[in-house]
Amino acid sequence: MTERDKKQPLYVISVVAEMLGVHPQTLRMYEREGFVIPR
Repeated sequence: MTERDKKQPLYVISVVAEMLGVHPQTLRMYEREGFVIPR
């Protein structure tokens, strides 16, 4: 694993879900299906 660029913000899944207007479980499903890749 590489060190994260310190200029990039780090968000918890609940915050990202709220930003996108979806449920956190939806994001987890997208991750399982390979639609999104967390960094």
